Amino acid sequence: MRKIKEIESAPKNFNRNLVMRYKEAREKGFQRINFSEIVWEREVQEIYDNLKAVGVHKVTISNQSTGLMSTVHEFVKRGCTIGHLVELTDGTRVGEVDGHLAEVPNIIPALTIIIK
Repeated sequence: MRKIKEIESAPKNFNRNLVMRYKEAREKGFQRINFSEIVWEREVQEIYDNLKAVGVHKVTISNQSTGLMSTVHEFVKRGCTIGHLVELTDGTRVGEVDGHLAEVPNIIPALTIIIK
C-alpha cells in the first residue's frame, strides 16, 4: 500500500473507518485499502469523496456482513464498478497439511471496488 500523505498528515480530515483501514492495509502489506470491517451505508459518500480526493482508484472489501450488498450498492450508485474477486493473504493460521497441523497462509476472499 502506497503512503498517502494527506491521510498521514491530517487523519482527522478523513472518515475514521477509512483511516483505520488505510493504517491496517499499510501494516499488513496489502496492495490496497481493504474494508475488513463493516462500512455503514451512511459512510459511503464520505469514504467515496475521501478516496477521490486522494486519488485512490481501487479498494477491496473483505467484510462478510449481511449488509455487504447494501454497501456495495451504495458505491455503485456513485458510479463505482465491481471488479474482480481477489484473495488477500493476512498472515498465517494453523491449518491441516497432509494430515498434520501446520502454519498455512490465512487467505481472505475480497471484492474489488473500482472508484470512478
